[in-house]
Amino acid sequence: MVFLSSSVRGRLNKTMDIEVQYKLVGTGWSECFLDVYGQSCTVTASYLSDALGEFVKALNHILGGGNEAKFSFDEEPGEYRWILKRSEDNELLIKIIEFSELWGNKDDTEGKVIYEVTCPAQEFGKALLVSLNRLLDEYGVAGYKEKWVDAEYPVEQYIELCSHVGITPSNEALQSTSKSGG
Repeated sequence: MVFLSSSVRGRLNKTMDIEVQYKLVGTGWSECFLDVYGQSCTVTASYLSDALGEFVKALNHILGGGNEAKFSFDEEPGEYRWILKRSEDNELLIKIIEFSELWGNKDDTEGKVIYEVTCPAQEFGKALLVSLNRLLDEYGVAGYKEKWVDAEYPVEQYIELCSHVGITPSNEALQSTSKSGG
């Protein structure tokens, strides 16, 4: 677990601070790698949830002024519950809690915290956007749906995230419907 003060973060190399890699690793399976200030974690999700859509929606909620958002990456049979919290100084607390069973409706305290880190919300949003653009480049909107099976590429959430972080959406990739991921 990492909690860095603003003065410590300011001394870090700003180009290597935050990385998000969301990948489709099989039909209906994904893997999400996070590296924030050298603290890394990899979690997976199955088609049982719209993992990417919920991830982007939750972050948009925080970037739009919300204080807390929860969502899950559903596994077979477990769950990775994500909790995103915004602080008064626009820092983002990311906590991932692991549960051995899916849809157990257990309290957060009953799971095992496997990742907890704080970083600037805007910078995390930009890192997620890089990953979203990679998915668009590799699969396109239609290819993503084909590979993920039960959920569409989160186009509306993608556009909203672009707006929150001040980056123009990748219109070419959004219009590309013929790509098929491999």
